[in-house]
Amino acid sequence: MSINVIDRVVEWLPGEKAEAYQHITMSHIIFDTHFPLKPVWPGMLSIMAMQRLAEGVLASQDDYATAYCMTELSNVKWRSYVKPGDRMMVKVELTGKEPELMQFKGKIQVAGKTVVTVGRMSFSAAKATAEIQQQMSAYWQQRGVKQVVVV
Repeated sequence: MSINVIDRVVEWLPGEKAEAYQHITMSHIIFDTHFPLKPVWPGMLSIMAMQRLAEGVLASQDDYATAYCMTELSNVKWRSYVKPGDRMMVKVELTGKEPELMQFKGKIQVAGKTVVTVGRMSFSAAKATAEIQQQMSAYWQQRGVKQVVVV
C-alpha cells in the first residue's frame, strides 16, 4: 500500500529547503483502521512526509542521480494530533552537510500551530538507478516542482 503524504510543493530550493502541504481527508485508507471512531493521522506518516520532502530536496541537486536514505531521526516532539480536515504544512531545512551525511530539521504545522518538530534527520547517499531517478523526478513534478537544471 502506498500512502500519499505530500499533495503540493509551495517552496523548493534544491539541496537546501522545501515547504509542501498535505490535505488530510477522511478518504485516506489509513482511517479505516486508525481509528474508525476517532480518526487520527498516524505520527509516522507525518515523519514520512518530512523524510520524503528532505530526500527529494537532496536528490534534486543533481537531477535525482543520487538517492538518499534516512539513517537517523532524533529529537522528535509531538504537540498535537492531526485529523481529517486538517492541512499539514510540512517544512524541512538543511542544517549540516558532510561528504556522506546530510542533516535536516523539520516541522509540521496545522493552521499556523506547530504539531510536530524533528530536531535532526540524517541521510546517507547512494547512486540512483535510471528507474529510480525517473520515478523521483516524476513524483516531484506531479507535485509542482519544475525540472531542475544543475549548472
